[in-house]
Amino acid sequence: MAFRSRTHTNPTRRGAVTVWVLVGLIVIVGIVAIGMDGGRMLEKRRQCQAVADAAALAGAASVFHLDITGNAYNYSLKLSAAQSAGLSLAAANGFNNDGITSTVTINYHPNSGAFAGQVNFVEAIVQYNLPKSFGGIFTNNNLPVSARAVAVGRPVQIGIIALQQSGANAFQFNAKGNMTVNSGAVFVNSNDAAAFAVTDSGTVSADNYSVTGNYTKSSGTIYGQVYTNMQRTPDPLLSLAVPNSGSLSVQSSSPMVINSGSTTLGPGVYKGGINIGGTATVSLQPGVYVMQGGGFQVGGGANVTGTTPLIYNTTGTAAPGPISINTSGAFTFSAYTTGAYQGVSFFQDRSQTQTVTITGNGNTHIGGAVYAPAAPINLAGNYTTGSDTLGTAYICATMQVTGLGNITIDTTINPLIVPQVTLVE
Repeated sequence: MAFRSRTHTNPTRRGAVTVWVLVGLIVIVGIVAIGMDGGRMLEKRRQCQAVADAAALAGAASVFHLDITGNAYNYSLKLSAAQSAGLSLAAANGFNNDGITSTVTINYHPNSGAFAGQVNFVEAIVQYNLPKSFGGIFTNNNLPVSARAVAVGRPVQIGIIALQQSGANAFQFNAKGNMTVNSGAVFVNSNDAAAFAVTDSGTVSADNYSVTGNYTKSSGTIYGQVYTNMQRTPDPLLSLAVPNSGSLSVQSSSPMVINSGSTTLGPGVYKGGINIGGTATVSLQPGVYVMQGGGFQVGGGANVTGTTPLIYNTTGTAAPGPISINTSGAFTFSAYTTGAYQGVSFFQDRSQTQTVTITGNGNTHIGGAVYAPAAPINLAGNYTTGSDTLGTAYICATMQVTGLGNITIDTTINPLIVPQVTLVE
């Protein structure tokens, strides 16, 4: 038997490997291009965002400065100032708005977003045309990268800031009377679910309430919008210098107690503090009064008048004491209108936690702010047919409001000039 061998002949496949190599190279080049240009775009995007943030803040700061120089309602001036400041800041950081490499747009007011059309808000839009690199194989166009930011710049008329960052009842309204924060806002920094609590039948009124946590209301009435889950508000007077006791004369080397007669006090150091009560009538001359222990206390039926005094409550040779105002007589204080302590009537040592207690009994008028950042503050009103003015602002750890009467915190009287220049978008 004869066998034949079979020979299998494969068709010719010349160049097939070359084609697949070329296809693979194109894919590889595409991946490399995406990786390189994508990385460059991400880096430039971060830079664009930083410049947009800074330009919006610069524009907002210029708007704030115009507000405090009497140009609060001058739209064209604010627009020009915001654009000039924002464009200058961007140019200083390599975005010169030449329309080719970069474009910078500053809008006052914002054209879009949550704050569109709102006064004192500045919008910055930054675009950079990134030169193509490896990606130029696929496109002849540059790579546009953009970012946007919105900032606000305005003086804030602070009514109350409760700085404590945790715990319930950081601001507790537990009154049957009425409390009005005139033309001011309330800020509560606690992250608790009951950081702001209304627990009695009275009424609390303010422009708005900014609460880091949340609020509860078991009774009573709240007038003004409550915003929850907000960012904390920093202490705006943190850089305020404490009075220099060494530059002041010692007015009393032991606790001063005044219960009768008419007395005029001068600024200086009071070792052991000042306690005024009974039927005393006391006048405080302008200047700084340093309580080195003992505190500053007014009670009974005393009548006290202070023409731009600043009470600084600290410690010294005597144990620390409280600030306490609760007189059935007349209590009238005004505050500096210029200088470092403009708008401040009471300043408690930042390390002191002594409770500040102020009660209105029908003839109390405090025309300055109370600054006690580490202390709880208790406010009460006993005057039901009118309203006591118990200050222009409070910056404290916590606040509790009680009483049957009506009290006002009036931010329009010699207000603290506190800037709010911050990013909001």
